[in-house]
Formats: sequence, C-alpha cells, structure tokens
Amino acid sequence: MIDRIGHPSLVVHLRCTPDTQLRRIALRGRSQEAGIERAYLVELCAAIDRRLEQLQSESPGLAVIEVDTDEVDYATNPASAQAIASELTSSMKLPTEVLHVPAGAAENQA
Repeated sequence: MIDRIGHPSLVVHLRCTPDTQLRRIALRGRSQEAGIERAYLVELCAAIDRRLEQLQSESPGLAVIEVDTDEVDYATNPASAQAIASELTSSMKLPTEVLHVPAGAAENQA
C-alpha cells in the first residue's frame, strides 16, 4: 500500500498482551479463532512492533499513538471508546465528529 498511497502520517496502535487477546478471543467464541495459540499472538505482537519501528525509520515525522487496551476494552465500552476518540481528535486537532462511537454501541456497554 505504501507504494500506491505513500507512508501514513498517523498510526494508532491498540496494544494489549497476548493473554488479554486470548481472553477476548475466548469471550467472542468464534470458531475461526478457536485454534489461535498464545505463541502466535506473541510473535504477531513482535512483528507489529518491528513494522512500526520500520515505518518510523522510513518516515521520521510519523506520529504513533499507542493505546493500552489491557485495562479498558474500547470495543465493548462506549464511554471508554468516546473518551479515546475525544483524546485522539484533540491531539490531532480534528473536529470531534471525525471519530465517533457507532450508533447502537451503547447496548454493548461493559
């Protein structure tokens, strides 16, 4: 994609430990995710970290916003999702309507 559209100016990295990922996978109960092992997730996290480092070296002005999602699951907690959306829009100086919680997300509040 970089060859077609260029380097990104911003990367938002939602980070959590492989143990948290496994817990969330189990909670979802999707059959296609049932075989995912911890070792795979450990390697995937390392690969993402390596790729982010590579992107930052290729594009020194790249902004990387890292969000620790171990403690708060922004996918299921609309209030937390809105808080991070507000934080991102203010840090990027974007209008608040650019990032929003999808309609209907309130019933998934954890």
